[in-house]
Amino acid sequence: MIHHGSQTIDDLNEAGLGRLARDAAQVAGRGPAAFQSGLGRVAELAQRIMSSCAAAPAVTVGGTSASRQAVLQDRAAHELAEEVRHLWSMIRAM
Repeated sequence: MIHHGSQTIDDLNEAGLGRLARDAAQVAGRGPAAFQSGLGRVAELAQRIMSSCAAAPAVTVGGTSASRQAVLQDRAAHELAEEVRHLWSMIRAM
């Protein structure tokens, strides 16, 4: 995300992130116990990315104009990707 600038709430909804957050939260509450924590974390991280759209104005980082919003979104996106990889590895191990 950081290389493409910050995403708007419309961009994120179009990419399905809002739905991912809702679906992961629902399945975490009703799904197998082994996946509840990971799915809850996926929902939390997806929601964090969505919430970052209204969180921070643009700032200058290291002399380069960058958006704090893009940085927040990028960090959460990396954590989200890692959590999804972890869940997939759990599924494959079953």
